[in-house]
Amino acid sequence: MTYFETERLIFRNWHNSDLAHYIELNRNFEVRRYFPDILSKERSERIFDIMYKEIERDKHGLFAVTLKDGTFIGFIGTLFAEYDASIPHSPFYEIGWRILPQFTGNGYATEGAEGLIDYMRMLKIEDLYAYTSVNNIKSINVMKKLGMKDVTAFVHPHYPDEQILYRSVVNDLNQ
Repeated sequence: MTYFETERLIFRNWHNSDLAHYIELNRNFEVRRYFPDILSKERSERIFDIMYKEIERDKHGLFAVTLKDGTFIGFIGTLFAEYDASIPHSPFYEIGWRILPQFTGNGYATEGAEGLIDYMRMLKIEDLYAYTSVNNIKSINVMKKLGMKDVTAFVHPHYPDEQILYRSVVNDLNQ
């Protein structure tokens, strides 16, 4: 099922045919550069099932993203970050993206995240956060293009680098 579209992108739930692409995404060093590890095939399969069920249940989550011609490029979406004393401002909805390297540099992450923010506002989820390694300049630039504001730096218990937390300022549904 397609949930929404942007000018160049389609946001939909996962299909069984996406599993191989999802595994490839999680095994790609460039995609996982700022994460603690490369995901195994088995772990990707478990997460794949969870993502599908969350979108079915909540009507949002980590969406499979394709170009208008159906080419899989990665995912863009939200996940709910439970309360964790080591993560400032939690619990919160986190916005995130992973794009296959051959599709980066085309503005897809920014375009997709803008569309996702609009979609989440329609669902009345208005407060979104994003965080990444302080070394992940590309993602930080996307967050800034989205108008997100730097909230704080912190040490995440599961990541090797210091993280920087951004908050969406697009949180007034009456704008």
